Amino acid sequence: MRGKKLVPALILGLAIILVISMCPSSQAADEATGSWQVRALNTPVQGRVPSFVSADGGIIAWTGANSTDSRTYAYNLATGKNTEISSGLSGSYYNPSIDGQSVVFQGGRTGAYDDIYLYELNNGVRTQLTFNTSPGDANDWNPRIQGGRVVWQKDMVGSSAQPGIYLYDVGMGTTTKIIAGKEFRDPDIWGDYVVCVKGVVAGGKVSSQITLFNLATNETTTLTDASRDNEDPRIDNGKIVWSQGDAWTQGSPNTGLTYQIVVYDIAAGTTTALTNNVAGNAKPAIGGDLVAWETNQPSSIVVRDLTTDANVTLPQQGDTVGSADIDGTTVVFRGNNGLYTAVSPENATTFPDVPKTHPNFAAIEGMAAKDIISGYTTGYFGPNDLVIRQQFAKMIDLTMGLTVTLNDEFNFTDSASILHVEGQLYAYHYVAKAALSGLIEGYPDGSFRPLNHITRQQIITIVVRAGSQVLQPAPADYKGVLSYSDPTHGQNIRLAEYNHLLDGIVGPGGTLAGWNTAGNGTRAECAQILWNLYNMLNPVAPAAS
Repeated sequence: MRGKKLVPALILGLAIILVISMCPSSQAADEATGSWQVRALNTPVQGRVPSFVSADGGIIAWTGANSTDSRTYAYNLATGKNTEISSGLSGSYYNPSIDGQSVVFQGGRTGAYDDIYLYELNNGVRTQLTFNTSPGDANDWNPRIQGGRVVWQKDMVGSSAQPGIYLYDVGMGTTTKIIAGKEFRDPDIWGDYVVCVKGVVAGGKVSSQITLFNLATNETTTLTDASRDNEDPRIDNGKIVWSQGDAWTQGSPNTGLTYQIVVYDIAAGTTTALTNNVAGNAKPAIGGDLVAWETNQPSSIVVRDLTTDANVTLPQQGDTVGSADIDGTTVVFRGNNGLYTAVSPENATTFPDVPKTHPNFAAIEGMAAKDIISGYTTGYFGPNDLVIRQQFAKMIDLTMGLTVTLNDEFNFTDSASILHVEGQLYAYHYVAKAALSGLIEGYPDGSFRPLNHITRQQIITIVVRAGSQVLQPAPADYKGVLSYSDPTHGQNIRLAEYNHLLDGIVGPGGTLAGWNTAGNGTRAECAQILWNLYNMLNPVAPAAS
């Protein structure tokens, strides 16, 4: 769940442009392999190739590299919003680790040494945790964050050097050296446990051990001997995973083909091998009972469910893929061409930009299943895209189950500007049907203004008209959380709120309160309100007892 160090990519990422049309297609952009659903995400920044990836809470923290530097970003899967979290700093900033709204990363100003930074996504506050200014300070590397605590390795030289593993407590604002020694590196943290690598060089052979440190008791446990090379430890849910291979000769290349993935159960004190092949297994991640890692023969990502002991090898997607991270039930990884997500069948979704954590997920999935609101030709839904009036006309017609024909006509003063293709059902006919049915009205000047963004209060008024036969009048003393002051739409807003037509709509504070009804409606909001109307018009009969 924390950031994992990935092999830097060398070519430009794939940028996918969403084509917005009147009648979006529901064509899927995913591939099911071994019953897992794999999706390619468009690289959020043109010309930046993903080289480090970390994921948590539906947000992917990633590094985008080009030929001159690296930048770190946070991509929200639910909103599609990509935020640069190292803006304003010259040099390269990379290797992020995310936990909730907190992201740590490393980087060095041009000509300087690497420091550790903490960035809070909810308020945009960036805090520099280390301040290296001289060769004696050297660098701080490989930060990881969990539960308000950050760990990293410090590289120092000189007579007064204090290299080792350090911990920063975000709440206390304090930094502590918890493991001393230049041989310790690549830490990770979960609860009161910190795991790291202890490097060993003896007789020209390079090997390493896995060290576990308990912050509550200050006890140190060595999990492996020094006969083999143990790398890339990661910890979560009381288990540690790492890659284990043959010790290698100092100065010689290391192909990594002998490396296997092992898991250690802290409570049981047992180590179990998850692989036994010559694929070259490296950089494992663990989240809950899922373990994922990369192989280099061939280039692929393998996922292991520890509860079922079942492995699934995800496809290359025509790309060279790199190390994975795990966000709950979602595996996130990178390739030279972009970012990827993968989920098991029970966690599969229709649209990659509408995960199950999206507040309007059920409504969007339901409307898509009814073919009332579909996705774009890319397979994305675009939940935050604004809706124009001629698009909403089709949505309300389909929600009401109206039969639209080529004979449906209605003369607005600007009817010629409504999308119309001779001999085909198109926007003009859906607008005409909605107008003929009394659902949609034009403006006082007789125009429809088909390309105008439809406002939320216009949506509400149309939906109230559509549901007039089933809506219950609000009691005289009813007062919800919205404003009803608008002379045209106010009472419709009140009626919609009372009848639960606005259930599932989320305002700036996470509830309906504060939702600006005068603002423009999004595709997600349209889906939610129309889904509420659809279910009111088509109640499910109770099951027989």
